[in-house]
Amino acid sequence: MSTPSSPHHGPIVIVGQGAIALLAASQCALAGYPCYLQGRAAASQTAMPLDFRRGQQNFPLLLSLRPAHVSKVAVLLVCVKAYDAVAACRQWLPLLADDGCLVLCHNGMGTADAVTAMLGKSQQLWLASTTHGALKTGPHRLVHTGLGATMLGPANLAAKQAFATPAATLIDAMQAALAPVTLTPNIAELLWQKLLVNLVINPLTALHQCRNGELLAAEFQPRVAALINEAVQVATVQGIAIEQAQASALVRQVMQRTAENYSSMQQDVAMHRRTELAAITGFLLKCAKVQQLAVPTHQQLYDELTARLEPWQYQ
Repeated sequence: MSTPSSPHHGPIVIVGQGAIALLAASQCALAGYPCYLQGRAAASQTAMPLDFRRGQQNFPLLLSLRPAHVSKVAVLLVCVKAYDAVAACRQWLPLLADDGCLVLCHNGMGTADAVTAMLGKSQQLWLASTTHGALKTGPHRLVHTGLGATMLGPANLAAKQAFATPAATLIDAMQAALAPVTLTPNIAELLWQKLLVNLVINPLTALHQCRNGELLAAEFQPRVAALINEAVQVATVQGIAIEQAQASALVRQVMQRTAENYSSMQQDVAMHRRTELAAITGFLLKCAKVQQLAVPTHQQLYDELTARLEPWQYQ
């Protein structure tokens, strides 16, 4: 179900100052859509300069920062690391109107239930998965490294009830931020597909400190196949319809398409930052434990990687 663009219906507030948050804010600015960025900026700051590069063009932007005491907004887009998602929603939820839409966009899984519990009865929770690529090359520099698309689906009762006729405010804001946007009633299946890719590429590239495409080498194939096989078993028990061949083709396609890229987890490990391992491999291990399924390849990979990290980097 594709979503057409609609007239402006009020500003979107974007939480986060990572690559995807800055990409969404930059594209809103270029589209002339009212947008405010929330993050770690000082209270006295009202705007943030950003040098945004798309293709061969550079765009010097000034992104507006919104103080927390202003009136409620209809759309709140939270683009932070998985481990920060619940805390970010708790901090910025007071900005959301009583019938507003909260959109979560991050790698990994496991935050939706906690966020749902925070929302009012009429507040909608939507989950987004985007294939846009973006890279921060400096504190105030961003490169749009790959054109992609965004899938958007309902995650709580209020959003599911609104799915057939979603608010024009939501559609307009998301189209401005991360177009093209397509609505799907089965966002869980898409998020599991993305998780399957991340379960292979992220921890392996982090462990071996290599580019995504290097995992196509023959030496990695037995482990890659085992990781995919175990993940498909867990997904199937979770009610996700995906076959081994489909999952293998998807993982290989992403490796080929992003061959020269470094994964987010590889970069986090290289830069000695906190990783999203708990929301990716950790999430799968928890699901497998509940389902009483053995996932020895994922467990071994998790153990090998955590042995090289400080506890704060993966908990």
